[in-house]
Amino acid sequence: MVFLKLASSLLLAAHVFSAPTTTDSPGSLVGDGLLVNTSSGPIQGFFNQTAPDVRQFLGIPFAEPPVGDLRFEKPVKKSPNGTVNAFYLPNSCMQQFNSNSSTIYTAYETGFLISGGNSEDCLYLSIWAPRVENIRDQQRPLPVLLYVPGGGFTSGGEASLFKVPDKWIQRTQDHIVVIMNYRVNVFGFPNAKGLTDQNVGLLDQRLAVEWVHENIGEFGGDPGRITLWGQSAGGASVSIYPYGYPDDPIVSGLIADSGSPGIITNKDVAQTNFTSLAALVGCNSNSADELVKCVKKVPAQTLENALSYYVGNSTKPTMAFTPSIDNKTVFANWTQRAQDGKIAKTPLIIGSNTNEGAGFVSFTPNGPGAATLFNLTESIIACPVAVEVKNRNLANLTTYRYQYAGNFSNISPLPWFGAYHSSELPMVFGTHYEYRDASTQFQWDVSYAMQALWLSFVEDPSRGPARLALDDVAANPNNSLIGLLILLLVTRERIYHWMKREYEAYQSIKKKRERDDRRCDNESIPEVSEWIDDFVSASDNLNRLVQRHIYLIDEIDHLHKQEAQSLSCGDITACSDDIDHDDDKLKNLQQDVERTIQEIWLQKQALGHLGKRLHYVPEASDFWDYFFSDRPGKWALMCAKSVGVVENIGDSAVFLERMTGL
Repeated sequence: MVFLKLASSLLLAAHVFSAPTTTDSPGSLVGDGLLVNTSSGPIQGFFNQTAPDVRQFLGIPFAEPPVGDLRFEKPVKKSPNGTVNAFYLPNSCMQQFNSNSSTIYTAYETGFLISGGNSEDCLYLSIWAPRVENIRDQQRPLPVLLYVPGGGFTSGGEASLFKVPDKWIQRTQDHIVVIMNYRVNVFGFPNAKGLTDQNVGLLDQRLAVEWVHENIGEFGGDPGRITLWGQSAGGASVSIYPYGYPDDPIVSGLIADSGSPGIITNKDVAQTNFTSLAALVGCNSNSADELVKCVKKVPAQTLENALSYYVGNSTKPTMAFTPSIDNKTVFANWTQRAQDGKIAKTPLIIGSNTNEGAGFVSFTPNGPGAATLFNLTESIIACPVAVEVKNRNLANLTTYRYQYAGNFSNISPLPWFGAYHSSELPMVFGTHYEYRDASTQFQWDVSYAMQALWLSFVEDPSRGPARLALDDVAANPNNSLIGLLILLLVTRERIYHWMKREYEAYQSIKKKRERDDRRCDNESIPEVSEWIDDFVSASDNLNRLVQRHIYLIDEIDHLHKQEAQSLSCGDITACSDDIDHDDDKLKNLQQDVERTIQEIWLQKQALGHLGKRLHYVPEASDFWDYFFSDRPGKWALMCAKSVGVVENIGDSAVFLERMTGL
């Protein structure tokens, strides 16, 4: 499948250097909760000045090193062996480097690449948690995000600068983030005849889930509120997880960024790739068992080099080591399993980015063209995501779908980058400002909004983003206020920068065009620049109203918690009958919420009308095709067709919905 070949190039040219081996702490070891007892033994963490209110435990072993006889085998739970000084991010698992071509990630956005060394001894996870005293103030254990990195199942790991959550925890102090390593390429997915388990990389992920469930309480986390979150191959892993563990998912929520079961395709049904790789490293045998024994003795670096050289030179036949159908973790018919109810009833957030394809092409300054990017986005990510949403709907499972369309210059420095594969991650992790140009206040607002949406789900996946909703989220999840805010902000950004440019370009050439019968003349061309200003002003008002609504909801939630605390019941649900809901302050807050909701809908309607005006710009079909990232011709705005297009759009709410991509 194209995805598996292209996605694995995301990390291909990472600058690799040896991770620190010293046992010296990078920060202070003084403070409550820095020495934690776990099933892997005592874990010593630290504070540092970068995030002084975050306890960091980097490089905790959750499995025995998968080396020697344990290579290619399912992971074995780690036994205690003294105190672990968890001071540095661990080595990544053995990587596969697929090509010498440049990508977005090697040419511009190196913050996504793996830093540090790689090793076969790699089954570690890292934990970022608030200070103990801040957790005590919460009066209950904290929700947990357990992150599965991407990399096409051939590369990837914890040590990626854009995905370090310390600043996020520092700001909120109300959740815990855990990031895991798992085996990839042939080390994680050998697909060999002489082995019982073929997808041991997925079994690594499951063991990490079990370890976190068993031990996270010692770090202040709630084992009953663990959300498994992943992106790309990590998102695919998360999306197939409930199929593999329908009766014992352990986790309470799932989030899959740009990943779904449909992107997992391994065509090596005859299991010949392992035999071919074995021959490259000098192992030849007619016995499947003997062949595995031989390859287990080959140095890990030799295997990595042989595989990378073969794939990197586009040698035929192709060779790929990715998840294969084993009917335990990966299945042949996801739709049928969903219909049969063979899937855990775990709520899921799933979605994609509007220009995923930009992450899967070789880098050129001008890009490959809109049609190529669109086709890659649809075929590799968007369509498989849509299929999984349909499958879950067949099973009547709680599912929230999003689409990210952010286009920020410090993440997407060239115009054709757009919302490429992985570009949402710096926004959610809150690292968007660290490794390139400074972020605007607008970008900070979007980042905070995305983080709030994720955390509202992690806190209570059964309700999802209902705390931030305008209407019944179960009936229409896209009505999430946070989702509306994100879509509004990115829409404003796109309109302001792109439409203005295209309209000015149109103005410069319109005098050269011959007048024809398109029912247009110079006088009928609208004053788009004024309308853009009106749109920006209206969107600012809506932004303000949404933020006001969120503030009011938080105030009500805080008031409920105070009342519950005063009744010594700890949780609002435990004593809801005893709480005085007629309190004047509560009534006033609820009335303010109702007024804010009405104002929000009025402002949204006004934005829809402004959007219709902007839609009348003639001769801008190239821009509109790019703006909507849609099929060529659908949004062509030749003046002769513009009236019909607008009439077909329908009411303003539908138009705004289309403008924002959902």
